[in-house]
Amino acid sequence: MHQHDFGANNHLTPIQVFSADGNTLIETGENYYHLWIGEAKDTLLDMASAGAIGKGESSANFWLITSRVDNALALDARALVGPDLWIEPRLWVCTFFMSEKLYTALKKAKLLGGLHGIKARVLKLPTAD
Repeated sequence: MHQHDFGANNHLTPIQVFSADGNTLIETGENYYHLWIGEAKDTLLDMASAGAIGKGESSANFWLITSRVDNALALDARALVGPDLWIEPRLWVCTFFMSEKLYTALKKAKLLGGLHGIKARVLKLPTAD
């Protein structure tokens, strides 16, 4: 994991696992971790993700993913810069992104468990210059 850029705000913390009584230690934290994703990139291209996202009813500032199909979401090419793991602040709860490099490494190490990845398109937007 050290070969990936986790940024300054993502943290992987070893945890101890206790039985239901809360007193009996089952695991020491050598194999179990809590992942705090604190990195954010605002690269969501909502207009290029038509049919993939919809405005949430409670707030006009947040989007919900409505499709679980590869390439339905679009991100600006700035998503390729910086940390390999992040959230998009305009997407509603429980959505995080990772670089293809990180996803491939986790898959190869069999660390994805039941996590299913969905590919997003990365677009280079034309600039005024």
